[in-house]
Amino acid sequence: MGISDRAFARMHDAYLEPPDEDFDDSEPDEMDLASIRKQEQRDREDFEAEKLRQKKEEAEWPTTADIEAANAEYLYTLRAAAEQEIFWEEEARARKAQR
Repeated sequence: MGISDRAFARMHDAYLEPPDEDFDDSEPDEMDLASIRKQEQRDREDFEAEKLRQKKEEAEWPTTADIEAANAEYLYTLRAAAEQEIFWEEEARARKAQR
């Protein structure tokens, strides 16, 4: 004779739903601690890399002093070009006057 339907149903239920194991989650096991440490290390490395990237990016931007110096140089160049143009116009007038 085979087993009864009730016995089969109990065994089937026990197979599908094993009894809950009593886990002690109060303290993480070593594997969890290792993964936590690895993640913390990755986070630190990411933070340092981001800080370095920002520092390099800031170094690429010109400072106010750099901009002011470039503007002064540009104005000096414009002024020198204007003075040279005036000089050559006066020279041309002088040559015309001599003819």
